[in-house]
Amino acid sequence: VEPVSDSDRRRLYVMLLFPEKFWKLSNRYMNTNRTWISRQSIEKLNHLLQREEAKGQFLREMRP
Repeated sequence: VEPVSDSDRRRLYVMLLFPEKFWKLSNRYMNTNRTWISRQSIEKLNHLLQREEAKGQFLREMRP
């Protein structure tokens, strides 16, 4: 195991800031012709919010 350099740590931090799953879910919803949000989409968004909270805590701890 090797230590992480400051530049690699900053790069990782920036990459993890982007909530890619949220954009995938919202894009899928917006591109379908539905007038309601499915239960499955709501469950996915709730799961995503939990993951984003955990990721946010991780990012706060590793902030350069």
